[in-house]
Amino acid sequence: MTDSQFKAIPFHHKVKEVENLDSSIVIAIISFVGTCIGSIGGILATAKLTNYRLSQLEQKVNAHNNLITRTYELEKNMGIAFEQIKEEKADIEEIKRDIGNLSK
Repeated sequence: MTDSQFKAIPFHHKVKEVENLDSSIVIAIISFVGTCIGSIGGILATAKLTNYRLSQLEQKVNAHNNLITRTYELEKNMGIAFEQIKEEKADIEEIKRDIGNLSK
């Protein structure tokens, strides 16, 4: 464009270009803010779900560990009970022998 052609463009056309540019910038900023809010919302939702699932997993691990501890205690007590039964059987056999010896 030459200077004469540029000068021939009315001023209100220049204002409309600036208004269009301003509205484009405003739309871009609003889009950017919306995208940021959506992204942050998604990150927070994912973090919340991850924390929930992690706490549920921790509860399951604790329940499993409690079961293992209880099973260990039961096995230990069963070992003691079997040893006591073995001792009682030996005592009964000894009493039977003593009774057998008394009757002879």
